[in-house]
Amino acid sequence: MTAGHDDRDGLDGQDGLDPLLAVLMDEPAPPGADAAYLAGRRAAEADVALLRRELTALGDALAGPPAAQDTPEQQPAPARAVRPVRRRRLLPAALGLAAAGAVVTLLGWLVVQTGNGTGGGDDSASGATASDAKPAFGGRFDNPEYFACAALIAEGDVTDVRRVPGAAGHRVTLRVTRAYKPERTAPTVTVTVEDETAPAPRAGDHVLVGLQREARIADLWISGEAAIAPERQTLTDQLTAAQGLPCP
Repeated sequence: MTAGHDDRDGLDGQDGLDPLLAVLMDEPAPPGADAAYLAGRRAAEADVALLRRELTALGDALAGPPAAQDTPEQQPAPARAVRPVRRRRLLPAALGLAAAGAVVTLLGWLVVQTGNGTGGGDDSASGATASDAKPAFGGRFDNPEYFACAALIAEGDVTDVRRVPGAAGHRVTLRVTRAYKPERTAPTVTVTVEDETAPAPRAGDHVLVGLQREARIADLWISGEAAIAPERQTLTDQLTAAQGLPCP
């Protein structure tokens, strides 16, 4: 303590314990201690109690929500509020450190998620482009039974497109350029396609069509050489695999 307490018969300084040291060592106040020493001891006790609460709050803030019975706010306030500035500094600083750590973790998570989201978006866009570049076959090219039950699979050039009277569809006439099943067909064939067929048939288009037995509407329609060419080998292989298979 300060020199102003040097007349306390050696109760602090070199001949006795300082009040703060006595509190830390849990030593009782010496007999005959004067009022100044006792006041200093009370202040030291309040400071130590406050420090303990701040350390508890720091531990709770870093470890997570405390149990209800251990919450510092539920403990009675000290009888004497000493050095409130220290309280304002310690707890916000501890919480600030914990919050800063949480922010760094959150930012790292956001960076990872943003990277994954961007990649996913690119993959989706690539998938959409690939899907647009070639028609969806609904798995028909992977199913030999489709070819076993096919009445017609052929390539040709569209020569005529006419709406079917009283029906939602178009009658399309093709000049056959390559027949898959049967291997030989008439020079021209006519099939009916739905209005929703995409891309819509137009005269001059090169298309691949498929029609199942006893069906009245084509269920396979691929338009354009760029979309047809990659499927020719698969088409030939599946027709070979389907030879001799019964139609369910």
